[in-house]
Amino acid sequence: MKRGINSKPLNLGFLVFPLRNPDDKAGQTYLTQFIGILSALSKELLVIIGNYYPNSIPENVKIANVSATIVRGYKESLISKARRVLRAQLTLSLKLIQLGKKIDIVVLPCWGPVFLPTLVTKIQRKKIVVAVAGSTSQGTWVTFRPPLKWLIPPALGLIEQFNYALADKIIVTSESIFREFGISKYNKDKVIVAYVLTSYLDTERFRIKRSLAERGNIVGFVGQLRALKGVLELARAIPLILSQRNDARFLIVGDGPLMDEMKQELKRAGCLDRVDFEGWVPYDAIPDYMNKMRFLLLPSFKEMLGVVTIQAMACGAILIANPGGGIKDFIVDGKVGFLLKDNSPQSIADKVIEVWDHPELERIQKDARTLVEQTFSYEKVLEGWRHIFNSLQE
Repeated sequence: MKRGINSKPLNLGFLVFPLRNPDDKAGQTYLTQFIGILSALSKELLVIIGNYYPNSIPENVKIANVSATIVRGYKESLISKARRVLRAQLTLSLKLIQLGKKIDIVVLPCWGPVFLPTLVTKIQRKKIVVAVAGSTSQGTWVTFRPPLKWLIPPALGLIEQFNYALADKIIVTSESIFREFGISKYNKDKVIVAYVLTSYLDTERFRIKRSLAERGNIVGFVGQLRALKGVLELARAIPLILSQRNDARFLIVGDGPLMDEMKQELKRAGCLDRVDFEGWVPYDAIPDYMNKMRFLLLPSFKEMLGVVTIQAMACGAILIANPGGGIKDFIVDGKVGFLLKDNSPQSIADKVIEVWDHPELERIQKDARTLVEQTFSYEKVLEGWRHIFNSLQE
């Protein structure tokens, strides 16, 4: 029987690869918001995860934490990672076997190398929605060196394709991701291409508080300091920018395994004193930091779309992004932000210098804010997911 537009699936399951560390707040806010969206569309939402202990959850949400290894630092051996991944497959699968009867549809975000739980879900004859919120294989491609680079990313890519093949619906955020992640080979009835994020944006909290004239000359970055994010390329671009704009200052918000290497690069170039490293900051403080920035740089090798992208545009920081991944389907160069030629240090520096005194920055700032308001409100994201679940019940 076809349900109406406001109908709710009986029960949803949300299967997430265990978090590395419950004390690491990076990404947990977005996870909590995603849970909020799914709970609004279900009678009961069962979250199967590990190391996740939110302060509060909606009344119809139940958290099922599996036994999962906690990783306190970034320097984890490959053997330890392999053991942790295999343990996660088993613990998640056992929990699914135990609780599967209570679930009608399972939502699986590609935030980790999950494969055995997907198979268990299929054997249980549950419908699967794979939300392509990232690519583990793409992330490791810039992390490992040969010979591991020839082995691990392809293996992770096979896991991703395995999940796509078993899914009843695949959700991707752009046409570029649809093509680049090997999803275009699947039947179009199986794939939904839409700007459906894993979280919405509170546009009252994330708003423009300072004009561009009040922001000074601060160029910022917000995110994990990992190879995939292009942070070493950013560090090498900073002295090139300073050679032409000696009044510039840089603000790095985030943490990760490459922080020390970034600082070493800047120290060798003699400009470490021009860069402020803030580490991770509370979620509520992010709008204030973004309102300090004239530009926000996003030099990632691949980026789905990125919550940071939307936050920056909402707060009036002019976005300068590498077009890798889905960014180029969302950002039109010179309209609501700017696109790099590539994420090489010279290209980053050239673009920053080029657009520093662009005559239409205020118009770009305004148009970017309007686009966020019209596309990424709670109501818009909720309606997108409602459409997805309704399509599975027709």
